[in-house]
Amino acid sequence: MKFHFIQAHSGEYPIALMCRALEVSESGYHAWSKREVSQRAQEDQVLAEQIEQIFQANRGVYGSPRIHAELQEQGRRCGRKRIARLMRERGISAHRKRRRVRTTDSNHSNPVAPNLLNREFTASAPNTKGVTDITAIETAEGDLSSFWSGRYLLSHGARVG
Repeated sequence: MKFHFIQAHSGEYPIALMCRALEVSESGYHAWSKREVSQRAQEDQVLAEQIEQIFQANRGVYGSPRIHAELQEQGRRCGRKRIARLMRERGISAHRKRRRVRTTDSNHSNPVAPNLLNREFTASAPNTKGVTDITAIETAEGDLSSFWSGRYLLSHGARVG
């Protein structure tokens, strides 16, 4: 990592100064810069290209476990953690499927109460009109069988809505 930093900033600062500041030898840096890419790094590059192809072919929804399984089917032997590391280094991450928000089911066979207010919320006398709101409560185990219900009585001349 230090050598990569020195290489990236060699145009801005002298190499000797950066080597002293990062406590590495200049000869070590120069030997590193002339060295060929390791066999493992070359394999990682080829594997990363295969990962990207599989990722793109599957609409960007495959994560490391699925890509690992796909590579195994193709006869490529490598670890899932290695695939996860290569994906992370290249900024590849699976797009999570958004949960569909459940809304009111209007197409049901249950009886529907008539709309007696007909959006006329002004009351001629106290306690003559009432409205109710029913809300289901979702929990980790599913919807609760009971509902919270509130009754609001409209006072004389009051307007709601």
